[in-house]
Amino acid sequence: MSTNKQEAFVSAKPLQGRLVSERATSASSRPKTEPKQVELHTDTSSSIAIGLDDPVSPTFLRVEIEFRVVMKQPEIDRIVAEYEAKHEMEFTLIAWVGFTDWTNIPTQALTPYVAMVHDVALRRAEITLHEMGIRGAGLPRPASFETGNENAANTNRAA
Repeated sequence: MSTNKQEAFVSAKPLQGRLVSERATSASSRPKTEPKQVELHTDTSSSIAIGLDDPVSPTFLRVEIEFRVVMKQPEIDRIVAEYEAKHEMEFTLIAWVGFTDWTNIPTQALTPYVAMVHDVALRRAEITLHEMGIRGAGLPRPASFETGNENAANTNRAA
């Protein structure tokens, strides 16, 4: 007997995206005439929420992310910079296959949309940190969004 298991898939197009809130702080220090390279330990975390305009027959999908970055000097456990932001993106639903219950959507069907919103938040954080003078501090990317653990840590050398 053969089993034909259909993959769950959602087709949607971005409707709008917005930065809801953003906060960045850095440790006070005296300006140097020459940039100094410092080793930083970077922790990122994200909290993601998914919403629909109608749980039975939706037309819009909303993905919200709260994204946080903490950069520390590991040898003295000093926080060098902190960044927090909340982003929202709405998508117009076009079609879907592989499921009928929108209150129990398979993770694989939403992974591309979560990844897209996460990437927007991550890139905005990198730009803001660079504008704060922290150059060369690329933030870690999660290996997967299907585990439910979007937390990542990395040690960078930044100027």
